[in-house]
Amino acid sequence: MQEAEQYDAIRRQVEQRFQQRYAFYTHVGVYTLVSLVLWAIYAITAGLVWEIADIPVIGGLVPFISFPWPLIIMAAWGIGLIAHGMNYYIRYGEGAIRRREAINREVERQMALNVGYEKPKNDIHMRLTDDGELEVIDDEPVWPLKHKHQ
Repeated sequence: MQEAEQYDAIRRQVEQRFQQRYAFYTHVGVYTLVSLVLWAIYAITAGLVWEIADIPVIGGLVPFISFPWPLIIMAAWGIGLIAHGMNYYIRYGEGAIRRREAINREVERQMALNVGYEKPKNDIHMRLTDDGELEVIDDEPVWPLKHKHQ
């Protein structure tokens, strides 16, 4: 039963990663399509601006109307698109893989540091006998205590 639960958990993670990738690619496609439509509208209306420039009320607005306004929309939406791409990269892409590997390396390093260190007083003292065998030394040398001078 545990294998089935583990399989389901892994499957959910993989499906979520693919859904997020699909959502990002859809976002890129919509951004591209809308940008093309906006530039087409701008191209069509840019010629009309010069025709209505002779009208006194609109004549002063020509510099503002003739500005390539699709750039403003593309820049603002592009920031959101870049944020979406970075979010995917960090959570599901190569960034997530690198992060997971770095965490695993650090955990292994910390475990090696913690396991490999023992206090000297807890070490078992052994010596090599004349026969070439190891024997445990039971009687530890007692170090004399130093008296503090007062």
